[in-house]
Amino acid sequence: MLRWLIIACMRSPRGLLYFSNNYTKFQLDEKAIKASAIKDITKATTPFDFEGKLKRSCFLITK
Repeated sequence: MLRWLIIACMRSPRGLLYFSNNYTKFQLDEKAIKASAIKDITKATTPFDFEGKLKRSCFLITK
């Protein structure tokens, strides 16, 4: 379900998307997303006092 939302956002000519979610079973379908780069930024966006406590994933997706 979230795949169509990501794909729709990437239609923008300047396509840069910060994507975060809390669904623990979420798998990013990188093949379906037409992006030049997909970077997992979860660790970089997690405060040190929450390491291992937050159940989320964050990505920077570039068109």
